[in-house]
Amino acid sequence: METQAVRDVLVRAMVNEQDGYEFYVAAVARIADAKGKAVFRSLANDETEHLRILQNEYERISQGQSFADLDTARKTLPAQPALKLFPEKSQLDAMLAKVKADIDVLKVALDFERKGYDMYSAAAKNAADHNVKAVFTYLANVENGHYELIDKTLSYLTNKGMWLFDEIERPFFEG
Repeated sequence: METQAVRDVLVRAMVNEQDGYEFYVAAVARIADAKGKAVFRSLANDETEHLRILQNEYERISQGQSFADLDTARKTLPAQPALKLFPEKSQLDAMLAKVKADIDVLKVALDFERKGYDMYSAAAKNAADHNVKAVFTYLANVENGHYELIDKTLSYLTNKGMWLFDEIERPFFEG
């Protein structure tokens, strides 16, 4: 993957993560259930970490450096934490227009996470550099985890009528 292609993916990814953060913060205000609020607060926090990683890698690439390894990228704060690369307005209003109930929020979130997973998976697949591949693979795996959590919650809410949050409701097995 060429430097400009990596930069392009990073810009799209940063926009995606920023949109995700804005959506999840707005979703907290629209969800009545405390467990539902916790799910979306957790997702918003994850999007913040992802944005920070992407900003750091973008700065490195823009300065002619190579990608940092994943551990370094996760620990390093970008020099410009308020890096503005988003000239167009977020699509948040369009996303939120679809939202009428908790189930609607989850459906929009599923679509959002699927798109993120697809983008990161494709970037990882096309990456020749080990660190580029590792960062995008990590982000794809996290987005997939988000998708699974949201999908499981949607199924649980649809079938049982209540929220499920794995961090709170862990099964207990005796054996």
